[in-house]
Amino acid sequence: MDLNYNKIFDNYEYGCYNNGADVDATHNWWGASNGPSGGVSDPVTGRVADGTGDRISSNVQFDPFCTDEICSEFYEEYPNTPEISDPGASIPTGMAYTVNWTDESASGATIYLLQEDTHPNFLNPQEFYRSGISDVFQHTVLEDTNYYYRVRSENENNGLHSVWSDPVDILVQKSSGIAEWTVMVYMGVDNNREGPGWDDLAEMESIGSSDKVNFVVQFDPRGDGSTYRYYLEGASHGWLFPYFSDDIVATLPETNMSLGVSLSGFVNWATDNYSAENYMLILYDHGDGWRNNSRGTLVDDTSGSVIMTNAAIADALSYTEKIDILGFDGCVMQMIETAYALGNNIDLIYPPDYMIGSETFEYGDGWPYDIIFGDIKAWPELNPADFCLKIVNAYVSWGGLSNVNLSVLKLNEYIDDAPTIINAFSTALLNSNYQSEIASARFSAQRFTSVLTGNDPMIKDLYHFAQIINANVPDCQTESQEVMDFVSNIVLYHDFSGIELENSHGLSIYLPDTPSDYNMDYFGIPFDQDTIWSDFLSQQVDYRALFVGTDYNGVAQRHILDAQKMNDLFDHCKYGLFQTGFSSAVNLVGDYATKSEIYSWIDNYLGDTTDKNDILLFYMGCHGGYSSVLDEYVLAPYDYDGTNSDKLITVSDLEDKLSESSIGGAKVIVILNSCHTGGFIGKNGDLITAVSPEEFDNAVINTFVSKDLTQPSNRYEVITACHSSETSNAVENGEAFTWFAKYFLEGCNYEIYSAPIPADNSPKNGKVGLQEIYQYTYDHVLSEYPDQHVQVHPVDSDFTIVEY
Repeated sequence: MDLNYNKIFDNYEYGCYNNGADVDATHNWWGASNGPSGGVSDPVTGRVADGTGDRISSNVQFDPFCTDEICSEFYEEYPNTPEISDPGASIPTGMAYTVNWTDESASGATIYLLQEDTHPNFLNPQEFYRSGISDVFQHTVLEDTNYYYRVRSENENNGLHSVWSDPVDILVQKSSGIAEWTVMVYMGVDNNREGPGWDDLAEMESIGSSDKVNFVVQFDPRGDGSTYRYYLEGASHGWLFPYFSDDIVATLPETNMSLGVSLSGFVNWATDNYSAENYMLILYDHGDGWRNNSRGTLVDDTSGSVIMTNAAIADALSYTEKIDILGFDGCVMQMIETAYALGNNIDLIYPPDYMIGSETFEYGDGWPYDIIFGDIKAWPELNPADFCLKIVNAYVSWGGLSNVNLSVLKLNEYIDDAPTIINAFSTALLNSNYQSEIASARFSAQRFTSVLTGNDPMIKDLYHFAQIINANVPDCQTESQEVMDFVSNIVLYHDFSGIELENSHGLSIYLPDTPSDYNMDYFGIPFDQDTIWSDFLSQQVDYRALFVGTDYNGVAQRHILDAQKMNDLFDHCKYGLFQTGFSSAVNLVGDYATKSEIYSWIDNYLGDTTDKNDILLFYMGCHGGYSSVLDEYVLAPYDYDGTNSDKLITVSDLEDKLSESSIGGAKVIVILNSCHTGGFIGKNGDLITAVSPEEFDNAVINTFVSKDLTQPSNRYEVITACHSSETSNAVENGEAFTWFAKYFLEGCNYEIYSAPIPADNSPKNGKVGLQEIYQYTYDHVLSEYPDQHVQVHPVDSDFTIVEY
């Protein structure tokens, strides 16, 4: 007990009598300037009470004392009384609150003593010495409880202190009966992530549950033979396995954590026993996006290193309470394929509102659970979106991490739009005239790293890829902008650290560097079933050519030589970024070029429809004319003898053989070098007006492109030696060539007297487009033979015919 700064005098026997522990009665006026009487010694200073003031007993500390009624000698040494602030009327149980006070003392208070009690008279107070002017309290109560606070200032240098402040109080209200959050962590660490798993469980235990927040865990260690369910209340690690055993509430047999039934069983157990207003589920283990035989997360070594697919996760959640937030604490899970499997599953009627994950590598230590769990325990009133933001900020700003990212997707708002947007984008890419630029974008888009695959060439940032396309591919700008808008809409939050991820935007997609890298395991996943993205990814371009050259009377050799030189020209071509050449070319010349053989090779060679992205070339040089018997323009194969019209190949027959329904290929290049062959593209006999000549080699012409087979006008690239009413003429100076073949080869920089093409004489940009070679051949043939007009379809095509 303290008795200070009082006037104690004129009492009957004692001014202060004490038969117990020492009492602090310093700084009092005892009725005389020489202090109290009684002859006893001060228990601290030893001074004898030999004054003439009121009498005191033993066990009373009286020194120093006041020498006048106002204690003038001590007045400036006493700290002022602090003023304590009202902490508020009430607060829910488990919530933190702050008690503040102010002190304007000029006498130099060095410390403050704060008392807390549940009784307004402070009968049994808890005392806290604080150097600052605030303190934070948090109480979990079973019944409504008032907590009272008062504070005084003290000067440690002279032992003086102020009187107590006026008290304040706050009502801590009992729980309403249901928690705000239940956070479930499904820790499938039956693999090499077990060690970090125990470390992260320790972080979670350092926070522990409250009546507002439940933390529950299912933990499957490696090779233990058991699986453990925890309700986290702050258990110590312990020396014996399994660790944190005081918080184990159920022990299961060895569990294959990669099975959907195991996941749904855990979630249902947690929501049944620890109900809450909001639920978060964290899947903790290695992640692999959609890829390979895995396509998901949660590797279980004891069960044969199987992994849970994204579809299995969606199926498991279709049998549980609705999850507000689904988190992936594993590598490369923030893919559009994962989001679509979960957000657009017909059986998962209520998918998670939000999905948190990383596009790239995650460190083995996982998320900073002490920070994340601490945040939601301190602020359980956080809504799901705000909790997501806390998680992103905590992970990306966590000390020591670099080149990491984390994002939040709004699964409940935009994922249904993905097929429409991706299909439009895929179609535009397939139909584009800028395939080299697209190939370059595939290679240069932001790529991501994972534990299982290293620097993965398969997973790229969707926004960044669309951004590169938007800047470099003019005929895909609308569709690429729609993709960028989609990503901006569906990504609620995104953050990253490290210069290597400066082009990350929060959502990745499967995008192998080249079509040849396409993995057939991708086929059939939910995203693939509802989009044509894999059509773009897997466009394996195979170049096949059939060269026909013959003369039905067996005399003229020019058609055979033309076909052979054409074959040699195209045999030297290498197309596109990866310099792909013709995989095969058939030279059907002389007496081999009968009608039946030509048809057989078209049907069985060009007619291979297994890959719609193939580029097919058909060249035919022979006699041609008009058959009055058949009333149609015709080509004459080797076995036509001048009378057997059934051996003639009509324009209609050839069109049927080369039609979309008969042969494969996204592009069909047709080069006809015969008299009257313009009938193939102009049966009405009208001349196709020549366009203004362009300077040869002045434009960058794109590589062969894949076109939608539903657009035949984009499918065929045709050039013929002459108009339907004209003849294709031979060079008259003894050269065994036609004018058309001579200038076609010359326009492609092929030296007709020597092969291969001289390297120092190749086109400036290495490419020759259909319009370029048409214009060159048209002009030069016309200068040699004014009645021969080379024909082309379509006009102004920049499709690449030749590339070196």
